[in-house]
Amino acid sequence: MAYPAQSQARPLRRKRTGMDRPNLQPLRNGSATFWAMPTSHIHVQRHFRTFDQAALFAKLAEHETMNELYSTKTVRVRDGDTSRNGVGSVRKVVALGGLLNLIETVTQYEPDHFMEYKLVSGGGPVRDHLGSTRITPAGDGGCDLQYDISITSPVPGVSKLVAVTMTSMIKKGLEKLEPTA
Repeated sequence: MAYPAQSQARPLRRKRTGMDRPNLQPLRNGSATFWAMPTSHIHVQRHFRTFDQAALFAKLAEHETMNELYSTKTVRVRDGDTSRNGVGSVRKVVALGGLLNLIETVTQYEPDHFMEYKLVSGGGPVRDHLGSTRITPAGDGGCDLQYDISITSPVPGVSKLVAVTMTSMIKKGLEKLEPTA
């Protein structure tokens, strides 16, 4: 390509910034603009034939069960305000070979039915980690599990990578409880 004789230099390339990323969405607060970090979602749904609602909830709400199901190192830091695994319960989770070092606390707890937890510190490149398990009775005497997690990271691609890895880890862990037919 020929350039004018006065300027033989190629046009300057603009430096990419966070505002150039197509996966970031602007959030407006008055006159200020903030850029939202991309969020990835995990959704695992599973039917259990050999567990009733109470038995499955008791197994999954117990923090130390994570060690055997998900190949993590989980340690209870504090019991909940009114029950062992209830609201206010805190656990430390080391997962994905030490990549994730999380402190999570239970924020909602309905015995035998629902538990929600969130990241309160740690997490490395992960921000705003929020998870929930919901268990409902099924007509065959078993129960249905719905496991949802949202993950946000300021580092491009990290939330998606963690979500894909955790989805696989959760599915394999649940398979340990009851193999699918």
